[in-house]
Amino acid sequence: PRQTPIDEIIAMMIARDVGEMFPKRSVELGAPVLEVSNLRLGGSFENIGFNVRAGEIVGLTGLLGSGAKEIVQCLFGLKTADGGQIKVEGRELSLSTPVKAVRDGIAMLPEDRRAHGVALGLSVRENISLASLRRYSRSGMVSRGAENQAVDGLIKELSIKTPHRDALVRELSGGNQQKVAIAKWLSCQSRVYVLDEPTVAVDVGAKVEIYNLLNRLAGEGAAILLLSSDLLELVGVCDRVLVVYRGRLAGSFSGPAMNSDALLAASSGARSNADGVAA
Repeated sequence: PRQTPIDEIIAMMIARDVGEMFPKRSVELGAPVLEVSNLRLGGSFENIGFNVRAGEIVGLTGLLGSGAKEIVQCLFGLKTADGGQIKVEGRELSLSTPVKAVRDGIAMLPEDRRAHGVALGLSVRENISLASLRRYSRSGMVSRGAENQAVDGLIKELSIKTPHRDALVRELSGGNQQKVAIAKWLSCQSRVYVLDEPTVAVDVGAKVEIYNLLNRLAGEGAAILLLSSDLLELVGVCDRVLVVYRGRLAGSFSGPAMNSDALLAASSGARSNADGVAA
């Protein structure tokens, strides 16, 4: 019997051509921007080490309780690691709070955007400029003109569908709320983007827009760490995928070895990877 190519199967599942769904462009990778070594947190993970280079999108995945979620939380200061080292552009960081992480150039998009990613009761403008008001302030006074200009630029750049900049975020669709959360970090000009399940509960069109944005950020030299349980997404978007199993890195996958079957096998402890665990 004729075997259906995997790309055709995926296209039938997502009702789009694979190349259209996951628009990947080639980016020349630079030096490591984020470097993690021997990171550990009791009861969650141990001896975690990897790096993310400028222009690189690295995926992170694991089953529920694997420790993958806690790793990204430690990178943003939501949890404090028991030990290990985190560097951004060669500078060692002490990430005890999210405020410190933001100041050190790390941005995070949490999984529950409605609870932690955006302030639903604030406007689009207030949400976008919330983390970067210093850029628009002089002598303690906010330049509303400069703020509005920057916000309008990001609304246009990210195609955020909103009636106006002062519309409440709660009035927007889930995909547009997610884009507002991303715009907030773009306004900070962050160097590292940590994304926790960024496409959960958004429609296919919004997913493609988010993937395009990740490609654009990578093209501008940002380092991106994408935590996702969507294996098709990881294979389609990432340059490399790290798998966490029972608190340890079970593998680093890239190229032909990076496929859904291999990621699932490593996530369940059934198979290690061909690349070697060192990342």
